[in-house]
Amino acid sequence: MKHFDTIVIGGGPAGMMATIASAFYGQQTLLIEKTNSLGKKLSGTGGGRCNVTNNGTLDDLLAGIPGNGRFLYSVFSQFDNHDIIAFFEDNGVKLKVEDHGRVFPKTDKSRTIIQALENKIQELGASILTNTEVVSVKKVDKQFQVKSSDQTFTSDKLIVTTGGKSYPSTGSTGFGHDIARHFKLHVTELEAAESPLLTDFPHKALQGISLDDVTLSYGKHKITHDLLFTHFGYLDQPPYVFLALLRVVRLPIWTFFPTKAKKISRLTLRRIAKNLSKTPSKRLCLSVLLNS
Repeated sequence: MKHFDTIVIGGGPAGMMATIASAFYGQQTLLIEKTNSLGKKLSGTGGGRCNVTNNGTLDDLLAGIPGNGRFLYSVFSQFDNHDIIAFFEDNGVKLKVEDHGRVFPKTDKSRTIIQALENKIQELGASILTNTEVVSVKKVDKQFQVKSSDQTFTSDKLIVTTGGKSYPSTGSTGFGHDIARHFKLHVTELEAAESPLLTDFPHKALQGISLDDVTLSYGKHKITHDLLFTHFGYLDQPPYVFLALLRVVRLPIWTFFPTKAKKISRLTLRRIAKNLSKTPSKRLCLSVLLNS
């Protein structure tokens, strides 16, 4: 059994940053990732470009978090969005700011961000294990014992950054919740945080069309952001769950959660993008939908 000061389970952005922080303070650190590479989910964010963060104020960030975002105030007061911008720029990543304050690497490639994190981990001397699935975690004589199918490691400290259950193919299977329950930690009822919306009209032909500055109102809540029709028929534009339908009249919409669908109200599309698509077939489809 090899011993480390700190073991981090889960090689997403949280796990990589935790590994960097631990190694920065002189801890012998091991990062364990079950898939074949780090940052699997990160590679798909921002349409593959990686929406690193937002350059708004702290209040702007908290306002965009569903539920009680204020509980993150103490965390952001120690390391916020401007600190993460400085971190990447200090490590050679050139960034740019786009509409709504969204920050992207100038390369427009998420790989740029992942590579910068991997380079920093290696620079600080931490260890990385990929293709290694943790099967059990327990505490024995004040040390954590972490087992994979063929190896066992021990550590004084354990950091679990496995994510939720949002995207199993990237490694987010809910294993972290099992670890929490094992150590008698309270796990709240799981709900979707960023979910796509499914419409009831055949809009697959609209894939690739994006709309700028769509405003969605739901009760007293209102949000303005961009909207994108995707190839698999869902409407999905991060970072917000709230999306709008391509119609100037009010339409019902359903949002899908892990166990059930919930009708969330009628939506109002305030503005249609200035430029929809130069593809004649898509313009025709848009025309049919708007006039049906």
